[in-house]
Amino acid sequence: MTLTGRYSRTEIIMKIPNYRAETCCAALQDAIDDCGTKEFKTITFDNESELGALSQVDTKTFFARPYLS
Repeated sequence: MTLTGRYSRTEIIMKIPNYRAETCCAALQDAIDDCGTKEFKTITFDNESELGALSQVDTKTFFARPYLS
C-alpha cells in the first residue's frame, strides 16, 4: 500500500500480506496512528471494492470518480 502526502510529498510504503479490506484498513489505521492526523487530514481512494471498508478509519475519506484523473 502506498500513501503520498499531497502537500508535504511524504511517501509511505507498506508491505501488506494480502489486499483484503480488513488488512488494508488495519494498515491504514496504523499509518495514521504513527504519523498523526495532522499528516492525514483527508484521504482519497480509488474505487476498488476492497477499499470500501476504509471509510472506517479516523480521518475524512473520499472516493475518486470513475474514469476521472
